[in-house]
Amino acid sequence: MKIKISRKHFIKKGIFAALSLNILNSYSSLFHKTYSTKQFRYRNLGRSGLKVTSLGMGATRTTEPAVIKAALNNGINFFDTGRVYAGGNNEVMLGKVFEGIRNRVIIQSKVHVTGQEKLDFKDGVKETIKSMELSVHESMKALNTDYIDVMLLHGMSRPEITYHEEIMMFMEKIRKEGKVKAIGFSSHSNMIELIRKNNEILFYDVVMCPFNHKGSYIHSMSKRYSEWDQPALIEQLKIASNNNIGIVAMKTTSGGPFQPESKETAAYEDAVRWVIQHDFICSATVGMANFEEIAENVKAME
Repeated sequence: MKIKISRKHFIKKGIFAALSLNILNSYSSLFHKTYSTKQFRYRNLGRSGLKVTSLGMGATRTTEPAVIKAALNNGINFFDTGRVYAGGNNEVMLGKVFEGIRNRVIIQSKVHVTGQEKLDFKDGVKETIKSMELSVHESMKALNTDYIDVMLLHGMSRPEITYHEEIMMFMEKIRKEGKVKAIGFSSHSNMIELIRKNNEILFYDVVMCPFNHKGSYIHSMSKRYSEWDQPALIEQLKIASNNNIGIVAMKTTSGGPFQPESKETAAYEDAVRWVIQHDFICSATVGMANFEEIAENVKAME
């Protein structure tokens, strides 16, 4: 059967194809562009022995492997994920993207402390530790790796849990076994107290916490508002840095775009730059969902 195509329809299809090709070529140039590593600031992640780019990627905002590859090909080597993100599928995606190039990337994942209310009981502690062991195993399997560079306790706020003897013993155990290279915790609230405690005992290698120019943020998903004492946080982060503890900043653009005095408009790129210009920050992990956001944020790392 022969299909007839009108001249008008043919022209429309041709224009659309040309536009699509231009868009694809634009994305392709970003995807394949690889900057010289000399253009970027690599920083020691505290005492971990790991070197990370000052801009890291929060991988949770995308389900597209091509976006992860674009970040990698544009110089980013530090990728943040977690066991609970997308039901474990975020780790699976990263594992597939990094297959064969595992030594080029630094992967940070997270483990939940489940059953926190049971930690006062012997059987409850055993149950929690068993759950955490399974979570770490599942993360390694999903990421298709025999080690994870950084493993964090996920979303900590209570000192009695973060510094629970059995939890600390578990984290030390997975590090000694070589399952992870560095251990730490992430925190969205009460982080100043948690960091202050770590500055006293120097147990965790890495701390991940919110830090931006505004000193507050609104969560993109839950719309939860959070703020902190910026001077107090900076004081503890400086002490941590002097103690050779790696500091990873999150929610770096959640405070909105930033306008330096030298510029006429505010930009998210400058919000990222504001964070990483602080020498106590090892890396600012930014959630990036598409090629445009990668292109914008990478400028802050140059």
